[in-house]
Amino acid sequence: MNLETQKELLTQNYRAVDMLKDGITKKLLKSEPYIVGDYFSKMGFKFIKESNQKQYITKVNLIGIYHVQIKFRDQYIDLYTGESEACIGTRIARLIKQASGENRDDETHSAGELLYNKFSKYGRKDLWLNNLRVRFLQIKDINDMLGSTSFPYHNLFDKEYLTLVDTDRKLLLQTLEQGVIDRLAPIGNRQAQRMMDQKRYFNNIKLFEELCQTVNTQTPNNLKVKELQH
Repeated sequence: MNLETQKELLTQNYRAVDMLKDGITKKLLKSEPYIVGDYFSKMGFKFIKESNQKQYITKVNLIGIYHVQIKFRDQYIDLYTGESEACIGTRIARLIKQASGENRDDETHSAGELLYNKFSKYGRKDLWLNNLRVRFLQIKDINDMLGSTSFPYHNLFDKEYLTLVDTDRKLLLQTLEQGVIDRLAPIGNRQAQRMMDQKRYFNNIKLFEELCQTVNTQTPNNLKVKELQH
C-alpha cells in the first residue's frame, strides 16, 4: 500500500487514531524519566535513570517518540516532543548543542534556541542542563500498544487492510508525535496544531517563567531575561 493511501486511511480513521494518540501520550508521561548524563559518543549522551542513578543507557539505536522536560520544584515542565527513526540520542545531542550555543549556522533546534536565549547566554546553562529529563517510548513498545489494529481500504477490485504496525515507520512516528504535541503543547515545539490541555500548557508557562526569574537574582552582571512570549 503506497504512502499516500496510508496517509488517507489515517485521516479517514481519525477517531480511532485519536484514541491511540491518547494512549501513547499517557504511557509516555508514565515512562521512566532519564537524566541526561555525560556525552557518551558521537551518537549521543548517557541516559541515567532518575529512580536509580546507578543504571544508565548508552544505546545508539533508540527509535521511537521522546519527550523532554525540565524538572523544577519537583514538577516537570514540558519542553519538547520529537520522534526519531534512527537515534533518539542524536536528537537530544542536537538540542543540547543548540542550547549551549555550540551549533553551526545550518543547525537549528527550537527548544535548544529557547534554552540558549533564556539561560545559556546569561551564563546560567546549569539551570537547564542539570535539570533536563527525557522520557521515551521505543518503537517496540509502540507496536505492542497498536497490536493488530487495522483499517479497511476499498479499491476498485478488492478490500485491503492497513495494519498499523505495518504502516510506514516515519509516517507512524510523525502521526503519533503530532498527537503528543497537540495534547501537551510543549513550550519548545513550534508545530502545535491544537492546544488540548490549556491548564497544563499555562502551568508550563508559569513554571518556566519562574525558572527564568531565577536568572535575575543570580547572574553576576545582573542581566535580566525577557519574559517568555505567549
